[in-house]
Amino acid sequence: MMRTLFLRLCYLVPIGMLAANALAWLRYGTDFPFYDDWRAYATGDIESLSPSRLFQVVNNTMSPVGFALDALAQRWLDGNTVAYQLLSMLIVLGGLLWLQWKLLEWAVASPLVRAVAFAFTVFMLQASTYWGEQNLAYHQALPLVFLLTALYAVLVSKLRPLVLGFAVAILALLAGLSYISGAVAALVMGGTLLLRARLGGGDDALKARAWRGGMVLAVMGALTTAFQFYATRLVGGSDRSEAFPVRWPFHPDFWAYMLGKVGRSFGTAFQDAGWELAFAAALAGALVAVFLVFLKRVVARNDVAIDRLSYVFLPVAGAVLVYLGLVSFGRAGFRDASIQSLADVFLFAYQRFHFFWLTLLFPWAVAALLLMLRSKRQAASSGQVHRLDAIAACVVLVLGGGLAGVRGVFDVGTYYEQGMHARAATIRCMSQQLGRGGPIMCPEFALPGWTDWTPAYLHARQIGASFTKYFPLVEHEAPRQWLFEGTPGVQAGVSWSDAQVVDGDWRRGETDPQLRIEGADAGPYARCRVLDVRVRLQSDKPSVAQVFYRPPGAERFSEALSVIRPVAASVGAPAELRFALESKQGFAPSLRIDPVQGGTRFLVEDVRIACSLQVP
Repeated sequence: MMRTLFLRLCYLVPIGMLAANALAWLRYGTDFPFYDDWRAYATGDIESLSPSRLFQVVNNTMSPVGFALDALAQRWLDGNTVAYQLLSMLIVLGGLLWLQWKLLEWAVASPLVRAVAFAFTVFMLQASTYWGEQNLAYHQALPLVFLLTALYAVLVSKLRPLVLGFAVAILALLAGLSYISGAVAALVMGGTLLLRARLGGGDDALKARAWRGGMVLAVMGALTTAFQFYATRLVGGSDRSEAFPVRWPFHPDFWAYMLGKVGRSFGTAFQDAGWELAFAAALAGALVAVFLVFLKRVVARNDVAIDRLSYVFLPVAGAVLVYLGLVSFGRAGFRDASIQSLADVFLFAYQRFHFFWLTLLFPWAVAALLLMLRSKRQAASSGQVHRLDAIAACVVLVLGGGLAGVRGVFDVGTYYEQGMHARAATIRCMSQQLGRGGPIMCPEFALPGWTDWTPAYLHARQIGASFTKYFPLVEHEAPRQWLFEGTPGVQAGVSWSDAQVVDGDWRRGETDPQLRIEGADAGPYARCRVLDVRVRLQSDKPSVAQVFYRPPGAERFSEALSVIRPVAASVGAPAELRFALESKQGFAPSLRIDPVQGGTRFLVEDVRIACSLQVP
């Protein structure tokens, strides 16, 4: 009874962690683009499935698979950040969790070892990974889904050789076109499978499947690696990080950065930097030791359980190791000039989510450790658990779980809540700037080379991006420039019709009183997408005011292109009416203002016109 409860708890905790992430995101998530997500709105192609969009180089990689998913999310979900990230979280994280379980089920005979190893997937499910900020961040996890699925197809499925080869080729291609790391990882994973098959051990059918699958993975990985390298290094593209120096293994900061990623993979850092450095070094040392001892046992070929586990552990370890190398190579130098010492570089590595891949290795390292620690009295093929093996499994689980608790792995909600407050600050900033006619720039938008995010907002608004419904254009008190300002008397471009002067500046509306204002300069009107029209007037009785506008090229005003506001009786107490006129094509420099209905005495004291949203 206790043993069954213990095993079920090991399975349920990771599943609960996935559910906690989803619920926290639903509670605190904000439907608002973040950082790199704005780029595709600014370039006007976020919904595009054209090859030039899908295969563009960004951040030193091509990601056509991810960009295609982004385009479909924009088309089908209007780019809703909360919905899109929830779906990608459940599919990607849930898929990785399922694949880890199925591979463990195949590779590990002992239910206890399998359950304890699976419990260590909680580190993959900690917050502050690929979800909670950019929509496109999860692109970096897509290769893992495809590569683990390829391993599942090779090792677990019963596909015929021809079908298996085709399936693995497609999965390797998808991994290589999801991110440059996926291409290199497919090459390394395939090469590792080939070496594992050459080492012998296990049945001949398994070795044959590993050889065929490894060959296909290696070939497709090599092809996509060459393609990625050609596009990112020989041709180049819209890649701002190319300006930063790469760091090679002979640079000390390469290893300092990598060590920081190792430490961060086990949760948030301790307060004391010295303790954190010692912890990260100990963790890295433990992982290396387990891997080397395990490799020695594999070469010895005297343990069936070790041999079987090696078909998963070694390829996953190879892919993770090459990923850490790529990240350190490209990211260790991608830092502010103030970060110079190795200690600073080590702590700098804790800032981003590039530790995620390493977390997939923990269940396999734990399984390898427990299998190597098991009692020699236990037959290699037996599923029975010796008492000493159970004690070792419990010690490893308590140690890992205790460290996870201390290092905040289970504290999922705080990260998403902090993100919500950070987004609120940016939303306030954008709301304050939107509609003033000037450039839109908030600290979060500070990408190199971009000084105004108005084009991004315009494109989002034009395609109906979901977040724009939270940003209606409202009138502000002080536009930068009035296109028209003053009392509509005898100025040039101003004319009245059906409005007779009765007393001073007071007029009486006849059938359809109208005020026409013709702008002298058509340029500002043509570039404008939202006009702010303010009319200050008095009326002797309640009525209705209406403002008509025309896009460029239109010859007549129409009811469809007009805005109506009620007018209250206001003799002696003038009221200001505000109209926000929207036109995706811009405006002709001509407005018609019907201040009141016929039969009403009225006084128009002031009319002001400004552009609230203008194409730069």
